[in-house]
This record gives sequence, structure tokens and C-alpha cells, in this order.
Amino acid sequence: MSFNINASWSRGVFSLKTVIFIVGAFIIPCADVYFDILQHSHNYEGELLVRFNGKQVPHSQKRTALVYLDKDTVDIKQYGILPKLLNPTKYVMKDVHIEYTVSSIKSKIVSTDYYSLHRVGNKSKLDNKDKTLYAKTEIPEVFSLMRISNGGVIDVQIRATYNGIEQPFMYNTHIVAKKLRHTDIIKRRELILNNAYGYTVSHSTDTVDIYILNGNRAEIMYGVSKNRLREYDKTNRLDSKEENIVENTSEITGVTEVSTQKGENYYDWLWYVKIIVMVLLIIGATIGGFYVVERIKEKCGIKDDSFIETVLFLVLFLVEVMIVYLIEYIYRLF
Repeated sequence: MSFNINASWSRGVFSLKTVIFIVGAFIIPCADVYFDILQHSHNYEGELLVRFNGKQVPHSQKRTALVYLDKDTVDIKQYGILPKLLNPTKYVMKDVHIEYTVSSIKSKIVSTDYYSLHRVGNKSKLDNKDKTLYAKTEIPEVFSLMRISNGGVIDVQIRATYNGIEQPFMYNTHIVAKKLRHTDIIKRRELILNNAYGYTVSHSTDTVDIYILNGNRAEIMYGVSKNRLREYDKTNRLDSKEENIVENTSEITGVTEVSTQKGENYYDWLWYVKIIVMVLLIIGATIGGFYVVERIKEKCGIKDDSFIETVLFLVLFLVEVMIVYLIEYIYRLF
């Protein structure tokens, strides 16, 4: 039997069971999407995304930041030296616990009101007061001030857990400040890069983030390797193509905004794909249902029988529901 629009097809289109099948095929996926939203909003299956310099941070990471001052002291909070923690999904997160452990030398750190502070030995521990992180929101800033002086050191350890995560997320930042001045900006940069190479050698550090502060401007080089600094030390030249350089504080703010937007766009994209797949499934199941029923009737020599056709449509409908939930299962895996 060829797949043509004929009189039998036309009669089937306007039959009651066909209308029921089409409505059912539409309601099931839509209801599934609706209950999926409802379920996720109450089961708190959001995801905590950690981003630094516009990139997603792996489960565990350690970074070393070398901050070169042009004056005695500076507030480094404005330079985005710590990662951003956000929930870019459409789902609420519960039991979110963010703990900052901080120790410092020759520095002044002031926490915000969003965190409770208690001291353990020579370290400070800060915990977020609100354990709920709503959809498309960011964890509030932990520090209102991070002032560091020449020779100062700040160590920040971040530990994050939430309902659904198997192992805690860990992030460590080691910040060292040194004052290096020179009347010639280019010469000062050379001295700084030489000093950074010396630091990587003496502390057995593979990569460092370099913050060169000059008045209201900041040149930031992320993830500069020891080998690159060694090359500079030999040739007195550092090609910055492989490093992401931020030259001023407005660009630093832009990095944070782009980071958040990327996270939101990623989850929006998955959501739209799901809706498109559901619509295609409805169309395919409806049209395919007619064709399969006609083929079965032809192969089995079944004449027009409303009961048999209804049973066949019911079987196809159940198969379509199974496909919907299979797609939903695969969607959740990603």
C-alpha cells in the first residue's frame, strides 16, 4: 500500500478516535513538561555553576594570584579575583551550603551580611545564611572589602554542597601582593614578569594569574605557565595570545556578566530543544499512526473495523507515551 491521501485516510482524519488520539498525543507531552517543571521546582534539582574568567570551573581547582601593587595598599575585590557561583537553571536549589575559609597576613577583609562569621584558630569561616538559591540567581558576594598591602597574603578556600551533588565542590585561591614601582611602565612590566617567574620556580607552581595594577587600570593575565614565563625570562618578550588579558575594571565587570549570560543561554538552549522535540514527536506520532494502522490492516487482511482500529491506535498511543518518557530520561542525563 502506498502512502497516499485517499478516501479512507480522509474519513480517518475526522473520526472521533482520531481526534482523541491527536488531543492525547498533544496533552501527554505538554502535561509531561508541566509536571516536569513542577517537580523540579519542588525537588530542587537545580545545578550550581562555578565560573571564573568566563569559563566553567572543574570540580576542584587551585589558583595562585600574584598581585603587583603600584601603591602601598589596594582593595582587590573589584578585580574579580574569586569565582562566581550561580544557578543558571530554571529550578530552585535547596540545602545550598557555601563555606569560605579565610586566612590573611597584612590584609583587611570585611564580609557581607549574607554570611555568618565565626573564627577557628587563626582562620575565619563564613557560611551563607540563606540555604535556598532560586532560579537564575547568583550567590551573593561574600566580601565587601579585600584590602591587601605590600607583602600581604590571602588564602581563600571555597567548599560548596547542595542537594543532589555527590562530592563537595572545592576551590582554593592563594593571593600574594608585592609592590613594584618604576617610572617606565614597560620596564616595570618586565620586572614584574621576571619576579613572577622567580615565584613559580621557588614555590614549584605551574601556573599563576598575574594582576598588574597601575592607577585605575589593571592588566590581568590568567593562567600564565612557568614555561611561558621562562621563555620571557630568556627572550625578554611575552606573547600574550594564549592569555586572556583584561585591561581595566569595566572589562572585568563584563567578564562576570558574560559568564552569567553563558550559563543562562546554555540551559535555555536545552529547554528549547526539548520543546521542539516534543512538537516533532506529536506530528510524527499522529501522521505515523495513520500510516502504521493502515499498513497493519493491509498486511493482516483486516477490513474496516472500528474496534480493531481503536485497539491499534491505543497501542500506538502507549508506544508514543513510552517514547516521550524515554526522551525525557535522555534529556535529564544531559
